[in-house]
Amino acid sequence: MQFLLEVVDILLNYVKKTFDRSTKVLDFHHPHQLLEGMEGFNLELSDNPESLEQILVDCRDTLKYGVRTGSR
Repeated sequence: MQFLLEVVDILLNYVKKTFDRSTKVLDFHHPHQLLEGMEGFNLELSDNPESLEQILVDCRDTLKYGVRTGSR
């Protein structure tokens, strides 16, 4: 249950930032910078499941570096 509450919190913060006009539409970084800056980011597919904490980190990073399509 705690995991889902944290996911909802991450998503709500993202939605709030979407309506903030001072938030960038895109926080651009070159691919090598993204690989260096993303905590635990790995392009390899593992046979083992990721921890719930890593999934939360991945959610935050994905929303941070993605294009904010809701911006005006």
